[in-house]
Amino acid sequence: MPNLTQTHMVVKDTQHLKPVPDHDLVVYKIDGGARIYQATQPAGEAFKLKIWESTRSFKGYAVNKDPNLRFEEETRVNMTDGIHWFTLLLVVEYRVINSRQLVEKLASDPLERLRKEVLSVVAGGAAHLAWDDIKTESRRFHDLVRDSQTVDSGHMYTKFDMLQNYSAELGFRLNAIHLGRRIPPDFLLNEKKRFESKTEEAIKELETEVAINDLERQDRIDLKKHELEMRGLKRDEEENREKHRISIDGQEDRSAINAWRRGEKLKDEFAEDARIGVDRAVESIDNFRDLENAAGTMTRIGNSFVAPSSPGPALASGGESELRALTAAAEDAIQPGSVGIAGKLLLQGFSNIQSLSGDRRAFLAAFLHTVAETMLQEDADEAALQTYARQLGRHVGTARTVLERDQIEFFQKIVDREAMREYFA
Repeated sequence: MPNLTQTHMVVKDTQHLKPVPDHDLVVYKIDGGARIYQATQPAGEAFKLKIWESTRSFKGYAVNKDPNLRFEEETRVNMTDGIHWFTLLLVVEYRVINSRQLVEKLASDPLERLRKEVLSVVAGGAAHLAWDDIKTESRRFHDLVRDSQTVDSGHMYTKFDMLQNYSAELGFRLNAIHLGRRIPPDFLLNEKKRFESKTEEAIKELETEVAINDLERQDRIDLKKHELEMRGLKRDEEENREKHRISIDGQEDRSAINAWRRGEKLKDEFAEDARIGVDRAVESIDNFRDLENAAGTMTRIGNSFVAPSSPGPALASGGESELRALTAAAEDAIQPGSVGIAGKLLLQGFSNIQSLSGDRRAFLAAFLHTVAETMLQEDADEAALQTYARQLGRHVGTARTVLERDQIEFFQKIVDREAMREYFA
């Protein structure tokens, strides 16, 4: 094997003991088979022979005194996790501090020994790092030699200090060790595929969420359209029935028909405003006291709408004035402070969804509408009941992993329209 110390021109033979610029001259006298050290001449100074001595009796070595010598190395490092590997890149900067010592160890190739020791210490330490430190080329990776500590002969050293001590025994001094790494191409390809896969999953989740929102929005639109259509059909049917009755009795009194229409219009407006009141009550619920108030309001809405003594008034604008108007319209239908069957159901429903977080308000809205619409009994809108019950069922399915078994059974009974009708029978 070639001698790395000589192939890197750190030490080279001299001809006739001539000095070499920027090189120390280490001189030995050859006496038979023995080599006897004579002197180390600083760079530029010649070795002076005695008048009777010949250069053939001496052996000279030129030792490079460049303060910025360096060599580069790379080696594969298998991580201790048994999965990953990478290529470690090293740049070692050094200089010669003891020319005689270096020459006397020349046969054992001091530079090769230094190279192997640096690789062993640095690569061995890198193999025990976390893969993320290698993958991101973290500061911990770069501080591997400078700050990483080890024990040698009972003393604590940084790995750089330990390497410094070792190099001094060979005649060198380390100036610096620079680290780098090269990640395998197949790992980078897998990382790219993994990133693309996660991106696709995120896009699909977003598309699914948008589709669900669009479906819920379309449900609300369809419900509103159906309500308007059913309202018109119901009004036409009642009007035709009333016209027929008046015709049979021979009492075609146009003013009576107009008055009846005005009453029906007020009743329809009251029902619509009542549903708006439900939405606004939901938005205002933050605690049990708010819910109790909303439950009482809902009971008043139902009792006033099912059998009012006169057509219910349209709600005034503004939150408190709306509730006052509802209370005034239903003051004969329920005792003050009582929440009735509907209120108890609402309080029980609110108690059962306390463990939910982000969807709690949407869950409560679907629940309130289902109870309120069922409370109208024969005047309930079947399409509205189907939509609200479907929304409540969807929320129950989404929260199934959070709700307890008895909570799930409670909401399933609410979704069952026949069971709900029995509550209010």
